[in-house]
Amino acid sequence: TPDNFVHPYDQLLVGGCLTRDNGQELSFQRRKRRVGDLLDGDGNPLDAASLEPFLLGVDPGFVLTVEAEEAARYTGEWTWEMTALPSEEEMEVWRESVPPDELEEWDAYWTASLQPRVVQIAYQDESLFLYDPWEMSFTEDPDLPAFVLIPRAQGIYEAGYLLKGELAFAGGQSYIEFEFDDAGRAVAGVYRSPEDAVLARMRRPDDGG
Repeated sequence: TPDNFVHPYDQLLVGGCLTRDNGQELSFQRRKRRVGDLLDGDGNPLDAASLEPFLLGVDPGFVLTVEAEEAARYTGEWTWEMTALPSEEEMEVWRESVPPDELEEWDAYWTASLQPRVVQIAYQDESLFLYDPWEMSFTEDPDLPAFVLIPRAQGIYEAGYLLKGELAFAGGQSYIEFEFDDAGRAVAGVYRSPEDAVLARMRRPDDGG
């Protein structure tokens, strides 16, 4: 979180109370720390498994941390190429939400999005981020969500978005599946929808493929 300029990390604390339909309650807190961050209502360490009966199958969270050695396999420039626009039905729904005087501009945006472009995967704050200068050029919003890569399995990262340092959007979304060379360096990737459709392809600019 960027708010530690107001309060030191060791003083940041959030808490809540979950209630099941049978009336059972669980109060818990969370501190900003890497180990022992989950606490019960009295401030004692709490096993994350204690939350499971209250979550009814909901994923309790996402781990954004990537070790530096692992992150080095992905960082650097990539060529990003979209393979298709959204379906005509999806585009029609989208057009209905856009002001008429902006339709021409946004239609041009979607057409231009099919052109190959260079993006950057960077490592900061122990997480991997994908930066798209072309995408960012379309907005002056200083609070544009950051595209964070959430590790889900070896070589597979789910797409998520951080807003002001907090995870704002993730879960059941699109993901990137990477391919590696003999040295273990990521050299290609496929960006897929939750239904496994190929949305975009990635490769290293110096890879030639």
